[in-house]
Amino acid sequence: MLKVLSKQNYHPTVDEIYDTVRKDFPKISLATVYRNVEQLCQMGKIWNINSGQTPARYDGNMVKHSHITCQKCGCLEDVWLTKNLAGMIDFNTVINNFTVTDYKVDFYGICSPCSLSS
Repeated sequence: MLKVLSKQNYHPTVDEIYDTVRKDFPKISLATVYRNVEQLCQMGKIWNINSGQTPARYDGNMVKHSHITCQKCGCLEDVWLTKNLAGMIDFNTVINNFTVTDYKVDFYGICSPCSLSS
């Protein structure tokens, strides 16, 4: 399953992972794929991307990056920020009573194909 999720800019659902894995392992069950995906998330080998869309999508690229989700069609793509936000924002001035140890930034918009079809 990690091989399936290692593709650049690929964020499949469990059903899409299942369809791909079944090509090599036709007897695998959907329940097995769900269990393995959950275990990989718990082990920190993949990310569960919760973009407000259902069903959940997963990412095997563990290098810190963001995502953008189209609010019309739901497509999801990687976003590589060139600036480190922690170096640009003094988190202590905007967040009280916490020491910030990590952050996550996701974007939402309308993709080009959806913009053109409007």
